[in-house]
Amino acid sequence: MKKHRIIVVDDDAICLMLTERFLQKIDFNKYVDTLSNGQEAFDFLAANYTVDEMYIVLLDINMPVMNGWEFLDEIKDKCFDNNLDVFIVTSSIDKADIEKAKTYSLVKDCISKPLTSKELSEIKLRYLGDQTCLL
Repeated sequence: MKKHRIIVVDDDAICLMLTERFLQKIDFNKYVDTLSNGQEAFDFLAANYTVDEMYIVLLDINMPVMNGWEFLDEIKDKCFDNNLDVFIVTSSIDKADIEKAKTYSLVKDCISKPLTSKELSEIKLRYLGDQTCLL
């Protein structure tokens, strides 16, 4: 089984802290990296990517430097399709954002902020099949 690395990308320090705490609560925090914009996330993947890991990216859309859409545009042509899944985590209620997210094959779902431990548990269940993670 591949090791699962979670990359949380959000410019809001409080959202990053809460997501880390929720991941600890469901024991899904062994390999978590928190980054504050899409450029940091892209640079992280460029430097650390390996086919031996599964990457789950929790991606905010509206961030400085490189937003979520720009990040997705940068990585869409890279060879991440088999082991990188993106979950958009946003406070946007714009239906156009949800429709746009569907155009990216790497995006598996859109989740409204604030992110909850229940939603993270469902992601954990999806990837690890561990039913005991549900709260």
